[in-house]
Amino acid sequence: MSNGLAMVSDSEPISEQRAAEQWRQLGGSTPASVETLKPPKRKSAVYLLRAGAGEDVVAKRARVATIATEHAIYGMLRGLPIPSIKCFGMAAEPDTDYAWLFTEYVDGDPFAPGKADHAALAGTWLATVHSAAASFADRSVRLPRRDIAHYGGIIRSARDTVQRSLPNTAFSTDDRGILARIAQRCDALERLLGKIGEVADALPATLVHGGFGAKNVRIRHSEVLAFDWEAGGWGTPAADLANADVDAYHETLSFTFPTITRAAAGRLALLGRLLASVSAIPGEERSLAGAWPHRVLAKMRVYERRMADAQSALGLEG
Repeated sequence: MSNGLAMVSDSEPISEQRAAEQWRQLGGSTPASVETLKPPKRKSAVYLLRAGAGEDVVAKRARVATIATEHAIYGMLRGLPIPSIKCFGMAAEPDTDYAWLFTEYVDGDPFAPGKADHAALAGTWLATVHSAAASFADRSVRLPRRDIAHYGGIIRSARDTVQRSLPNTAFSTDDRGILARIAQRCDALERLLGKIGEVADALPATLVHGGFGAKNVRIRHSEVLAFDWEAGGWGTPAADLANADVDAYHETLSFTFPTITRAAAGRLALLGRLLASVSAIPGEERSLAGAWPHRVLAKMRVYERRMADAQSALGLEG
């Protein structure tokens, strides 16, 4: 095992050893080994604490606010009628604004939206979460808002991201055309934020994951297990539906919300695909500014096509 030492800031080294130390301070046993799952960056790092004999543990380091959000959500999940992963607790680092979160390591198959059985399981699981948690949305659990105002900010950020990248001399004329169309679509979405809200209002605000996809969902023995809830909060369930089977979602949802039609659920899923594409764009800013942006441009073409399809189907092109 390497020493895993890396810098998150000019004066703040973090390491695999620190993950083990924090786990021991929380009452855990010394791990047999430590692996880096997500290399340390300025915002977060994730490690796997191998137990040898016993339960492996994931240690995540991030800002206190991020860890507190995830910790609160894992607490809520224990009260919902769904399988959920175990959370062993959080620990704040002294003299920093960082903290650690410790959860069970989730094995199983990565969620594959293209597989019909995975998409159906996801639809049923998400409908159960959204239905059961809706009654808590205005109660005492404090979570970030993931409502339409939140997505309005993301739409503006996506537009600004592509506009700042346009001077990059590595782009072809066609590349700039893709980026310009994305910016124009974002302008239209901002103007039509009220209509987006009307689509989202088909369901009440509820607990949402905010990043439900292959990277942070596993299928184990036909059970859905979701982790990495840092983008979660109270808001529209639309974004969670981008990769779910709408029929399975609606069938389960109708037990709690019988007035929600299949058409309304389908429009929520379309909005989810639109919001998921827009939400991915701000994270591509560094790649768009690079000397070799061709791989990220392939992604941008996909985002633009998905935005176009969803905006057309939802009447959001004005």
